[in-house]
Amino acid sequence: MKGYLEVNGHIITRKGALNAYWSDGLLIIANPSEVLAHEDEVKIIIRGDNVKVTDQAYTKILSRSNVKIYTEVIGDEVDFLPHPVIFYDGSNAYIENIIRVEKRARVLEGFILGRGGHGEVFNQGNVKAVTKIYFKDKLIIYDIFKNSKFVKNALLTYYEVNADGEYDYEKFLVNHNTIDSLWRKYSNINF
Repeated sequence: MKGYLEVNGHIITRKGALNAYWSDGLLIIANPSEVLAHEDEVKIIIRGDNVKVTDQAYTKILSRSNVKIYTEVIGDEVDFLPHPVIFYDGSNAYIENIIRVEKRARVLEGFILGRGGHGEVFNQGNVKAVTKIYFKDKLIIYDIFKNSKFVKNALLTYYEVNADGEYDYEKFLVNHNTIDSLWRKYSNINF
């Protein structure tokens, strides 16, 4: 699948299965299958003044896949709060999230290595996620997640940028049983 989604205010342009819809001021990105596999590539660009974005569910990246995901969110105020991504054992993925903000931002990222609920351990595969956050065109956060022996199961990272361009972040090494409650706490989204 080659998916492209662009949201500019309330105008949605798309190619492929990706879509977006608005619910009570929240932009929800929708991948009907909730799965990425094989050589899937997804590109999402979102522009708006006050942008609050999530997705409909956890994204799963299947084994023996080589997936690329590129997301760019541009706005005065940005809340980018996607559900965690689950990497099946043997999956490969490159993810790049770019946030461009003028006033303030909250960004939440979660990665789960292996399907712990099924007893699966992530033993092989390569995952790399790059996060870049710009405040008024100045790069203030550059963070990289790579699967390693230090991340046994899951990582949740919360970034916050205030109106002065000052930022703070928290990283949580957790397991698959607790990441959802932590994600809900920091995203403040309840489906």
